[in-house]
This record gives sequence, structure tokens and C-alpha cells, in this order.
Amino acid sequence: MKKVSISKLLSGVVICYTFVNQAFGVTFSNNSSSPSASITTTPPSNAQGVTIWGGPLGGLGSSGGGGGGGSSSTTCTHSSTTYNNSGSYSWIPPSYISYCPSVTFVVAGAQGGNAGPGKNNKAQGGQGAVVNGIISGVSLANQALTVIVGGQGGSDSYAAGGGGASFVSIGTNPLLIAGAGGGAAYASGNSYANGGNASCTGSLGDGGSGDIAGGGGGWYSNGSDGTAGNGGSALNTLNPSGGAGGGVSGYIGANGGYGGGGGGGSQLYLLFIYIEGGGGAGATGGSSYYDSTLVSNSSCSVSNTGNGSVEISW
Repeated sequence: MKKVSISKLLSGVVICYTFVNQAFGVTFSNNSSSPSASITTTPPSNAQGVTIWGGPLGGLGSSGGGGGGGSSSTTCTHSSTTYNNSGSYSWIPPSYISYCPSVTFVVAGAQGGNAGPGKNNKAQGGQGAVVNGIISGVSLANQALTVIVGGQGGSDSYAAGGGGASFVSIGTNPLLIAGAGGGAAYASGNSYANGGNASCTGSLGDGGSGDIAGGGGGWYSNGSDGTAGNGGSALNTLNPSGGAGGGVSGYIGANGGYGGGGGGGSQLYLLFIYIEGGGGAGATGGSSYYDSTLVSNSSCSVSNTGNGSVEISW
């Protein structure tokens, strides 16, 4: 039996069970569709769900109240939060999240580092992926989510570092991963090569391979070390650092970005110096991913520059 003050009844119609006036113990009930309620001090024995002419409850009611009632714990208060500084964070969904039909995630992987004389960005690091997806509020109730925001790879005059991936997970179960771009590098003469862009396709896997520079980290394992630069950390550590750059004196590469970016590197071989930008991190070095069992309306583009970011809205 639901209780409500008579003063809370406004114009309109609400389907409910017998109502009792809290102050006087008077019971209003009606088993017909006519706008006339019988008034008794005890509920009739055949009291059923009825139509009360008088309106929905106004204002804030108790949890589970009829009509327009209900406290903040039983309604979805729309809001959003954004993480755009590289690092590791924990997002605790609000207590009412199960009443939100959908929670939208926009996850962007970081760009690779730029390269050029005096780090003047003559060549651009590869762009990071931007992965969008929706998860139901019910699926996120009583969960603690890990949010990793990838950092742009370090810029360098010769061998830039790879970017770090951004992702959202529940523990070590990834929900969305946005791959990162590779670092730019000196090529020959006066030319430089842009870093490779992240990929929108892929599955959970190992880190990327390295030659001279380090490979970007994957979900399961570190990127492999190159002869000069180190690979980035595996993403499932939930604290994936970028690999260190290295190489020939005067041509040492830059570090990879937070989120598993590979370090840039250079190598002297037969009087020639070979230079390579670090690999970007991702589900598998530089690739993206989403959990199709929980994430709907997913999409991906390769368009992010600078640091990665994670935006959550509901």
C-alpha cells in the first residue's frame, strides 16, 4: 500500500493502488473509471489497482513513488565528465546510473611525436583513433571503471616517440580501446617521414614489433624493443608507461607517450645512421577495439592530434 498526503494530488490521472491519508488514516479507493472515490477508514476487501482522478504526485516523493515522484536515486541526472590529461584514472558511475538508458563514451588515442630540425615539427606524428560507443547504464551499475588517457609521443629532431593508447576497462576487461599514432622520423637528406596513423580495426593482441625504435604496447604484452628504442608497456597492466628512446649520440630518439607508446631510436651501421620513430600503442600495437557484447552504436575514425582523451556522458 502506497501512502501519500492528499495535498500531493494534482490535476491528471495516475494508475495506483489504494492511497491512505497519513494524517487521518482515511482510505481513498475506486474500482470504476468514474471520477468519484469512496471514502472509508479501512480498505475494501476487493481493493485492486485503480484509477484515481486527481492527478500524479507532485514534487519529490519517496523511492518508488508513483506519478512524477521519485528521488534523485530513481531518475537519471544527465551529466558528463572528460579526461584530457595523460594518466590513469578511476571513474565510479553515479548511484543512479542504472536509470540512465545509455552512457556514451568517446575515446581518443594520442598522436605520435613530431620530428624536424630543432623539433620544429617538419614531419607530423601519426594521428590517433577516435572510438565512439554506447553502453547501457544497467551494465555499469556498481562497477568501477579504469580510464587511461594516452600521451602524445615525445618530439625529436630525428626520431620521435610513438603515442599512447587511451582506453576504458572494468578491471582487466577492456570495453573500448583507441589506438595511437606512430612517431615521425628523419629519412634522408632534408626529408622527414610522418608517423603512421592508428588503425580502426584490430583485436586484443600483443605489442607491435620494433626494428630500431621500440614497438607500441598491445593489450597482452609489451611492444618489442628495437636495437635502440624500448617498447611500450602492455595495456592490461592498467598503468602502461611509454618506452624509452635511445640510439647514437646526437641522434638519440624521444620517449614514447604514456599509454604504451614505443620509444624512438637511431642506429649506426656501416657508417650510416638509421633512424626510426616509435610505434603507437593499441589493442594490438596501434589498433583499436571495442567489446561488442556490451558496446553498441560503435564507430571509429582516425583524426586525433595531441594527447588522447576520454569523454563520458549520460
